[in-house]
Amino acid sequence: MPHEYKIASMPGDGIGPEVIDAALDVLDAVARYSGEFTLSFDNLLWGSDFYKATGTYLPSDGLETLKKYDAVLFGAVGAPDVPDSVSLWELLLTMRGSLQQYANVRPVKCLSSIEPVSRHVRPRDIDWMFVRENSEGEYAGQGGRTHSGFGWEVATEVAIFTRHGVRRIMRFAFETAASRPRKLLTVVTKSNAQRYGLVLWDEIAEEVSKEFPDVKWDKMLVDAMTVRMVRNPQSLDTIVGTNLHIDILSDLAAALAGSVGIAASANIDPTRKSPSMFEPVHGSAFDITGKGIANPLGAIWSSAMMLEWLGEKQGSMLVMNAIEKACAEGNTTGDLGGKLNTKQVTAAIISMLANPVRAYATGTTNVFPQFAEYGDFDNDLGLVNFEGGSLVMNVCSSRDNKHGHHSTTEVIGTKGRILVNGEPRILPVDISDEHGTRYLDQLDHMDHTDMFLPTFKAELARF
Repeated sequence: MPHEYKIASMPGDGIGPEVIDAALDVLDAVARYSGEFTLSFDNLLWGSDFYKATGTYLPSDGLETLKKYDAVLFGAVGAPDVPDSVSLWELLLTMRGSLQQYANVRPVKCLSSIEPVSRHVRPRDIDWMFVRENSEGEYAGQGGRTHSGFGWEVATEVAIFTRHGVRRIMRFAFETAASRPRKLLTVVTKSNAQRYGLVLWDEIAEEVSKEFPDVKWDKMLVDAMTVRMVRNPQSLDTIVGTNLHIDILSDLAAALAGSVGIAASANIDPTRKSPSMFEPVHGSAFDITGKGIANPLGAIWSSAMMLEWLGEKQGSMLVMNAIEKACAEGNTTGDLGGKLNTKQVTAAIISMLANPVRAYATGTTNVFPQFAEYGDFDNDLGLVNFEGGSLVMNVCSSRDNKHGHHSTTEVIGTKGRILVNGEPRILPVDISDEHGTRYLDQLDHMDHTDMFLPTFKAELARF
């Protein structure tokens, strides 16, 4: 029986309704093609129009209403005639804080055929996961103004760092780093100048690191971090920092990877006591609202993150593979150099969901040296071919390989994590023996005749 999920759709303002409509169409399609789950959506029109009509962004029972859902898909908030300090605090920050969505997660990578901004950077050099403390710090809302209107007016903005808040986000960051192939974490700080809150931040990072001996970690001052992101991006993987620091750095990261329009995010309650919220990073973008040219990839990527959080990892991977293929074939909006509008990009992705032939590899490194001209690969597996920029591995059993036969299963990617029937598995470091099939033992000796796309697809392990 397919699992049913109830989703609160909050399109919000500006281009929010346009990109959320696109994401909902893709979600409907992947649920239909997968057959493993169903989604029902309630459209909650809480945004600036609601505020102007009622004087509030959230109804009195709004937060309790949201708790009835499995997840929230959010578009954008902000209007030209409403101060940003009002719209942000009365809607988005209120939801994040009240629902204790204390971990903001922002993946950044170069999608297929999308070149990074810096000419010296290769697409595979940018594959980052930003973890942002989302409930306190510089956005704690503490402060005020006195002597308003006088020449000696005073305004205070107090950053709050609690041991509990810092410890829980630091542990979440180390867990995230441990789950990724490189097991590498960079802790962003400014403790040389902010000698109380961020010295505490540094101390807690040191304490928590002892629980994760397999994770290599380092510390960077936030100003030096901007230089490292531009000049040495391949040295980074998982990055954790304060509310303000990661808010800024992740926008820079998205621009370096090609466009803020592709940036996705998740506001996570790791305890799962409240629903988590998924949103594109780009904001309301009133300058292009109503023109039909908004890039929907950030919202669609966010919806893939939502599926993964709900436990539908295979559905999430199908969406990401369709995004990669759409980009590889040039089916993009103008900000990425394409010529399609919002609805055309969405239609292209849905078409690829209906025909999930293969995913496109961008940024895989050190996997097969004999195919270096296609992108620096290491380890020998044997039955490999490249078509149109995609890496396709035809998996075979030892017996079939010995007799020159192989299955028609296509596994996209190589070393790292792999999904088998929707469950994560780990590929061995050495994925080959004399028959090129050692790792099949990790897959419960599945009969090759039953292997079909997307029964198992590898998640690209990029360095």
